[in-house]
Amino acid sequence: MERQGFYPPESHYFFFYGTLCRRGPNFKKYAYDALTIQEARTLGELYRLPQGYPVLLSGPTGYVYGEVMTFPDTWKVLERLDELEEYNEKDPEGSYYLRVLKDVEILATGEHLQAWCYLFPENRRKELEKIAVRLPTGYWEPTEL
Repeated sequence: MERQGFYPPESHYFFFYGTLCRRGPNFKKYAYDALTIQEARTLGELYRLPQGYPVLLSGPTGYVYGEVMTFPDTWKVLERLDELEEYNEKDPEGSYYLRVLKDVEILATGEHLQAWCYLFPENRRKELEKIAVRLPTGYWEPTEL
């Protein structure tokens, strides 16, 4: 089946570090059909916004911890997550988050893979640093909402 407006998915993996993780409030609504869930980490910095949810800035140092998931239909997941994360494929720079492929390490095996991840845009770092709290451990807890 051809999907207009989409290019073929380059990965069937997704990395989540916040509300979409198993214990997060958005898991049951948006990630309910996960086939596999593995603890993982990626390089970057984690911040908590005043609303309580986390955002990830990509970076060369520090780790952000979360989960890698796979789903039965990558396209459906991309569509529903793009809506949740306010990502517009036709206007990435105007989106709240950017959807990118990011190197992720599976904690149990040390395997590295490319997974879809929603990042806070680097060009808005100064704005973020004014309003958010950095989480130096790289972990976010749902109790922070």
